[in-house]
Amino acid sequence: MSERVRFDFSGCRVVVTGGTSGIGHAIAQAFAEAGARVLITGRKPEAAHYERDLTRFEYFALELTQRAAIQRFAASLERVDVLVNNGGANFPFEPSEWEPETFERSLALNLSAPFHLSLGCHALLKASRWPGGAAIVNLASMSSYFAVP
Repeated sequence: MSERVRFDFSGCRVVVTGGTSGIGHAIAQAFAEAGARVLITGRKPEAAHYERDLTRFEYFALELTQRAAIQRFAASLERVDVLVNNGGANFPFEPSEWEPETFERSLALNLSAPFHLSLGCHALLKASRWPGGAAIVNLASMSSYFAVP
């Protein structure tokens, strides 16, 4: 018989970029199940434009490759205790990351966006009253450890 570890994040404010699918959605769900108020971001204009039910979360449409959009998003937040920088992608096909414009887009999305969002949320994270302090969680692809053809 295996027991499931349970966490209590009641009252915690969590922001998850790319929380509409995959790992980001699983992270958002886990925090919500642990009692957190979770805000997710995605690229579509509204949460209703996704096939999955996202009604348990607050939603913000955010293009992570646009620094001004990240700054507006960060400025719109009133509180953040946990920031999960999950949003990202790779571009292995046409146009591939070997194209200079696509390479720049990949850097903006996967490297610059988490940096700028973390900076934009710094004051809110510093002001967090969450026991143990605030946290930033950055996710990365396995291709950050080894080359991918």
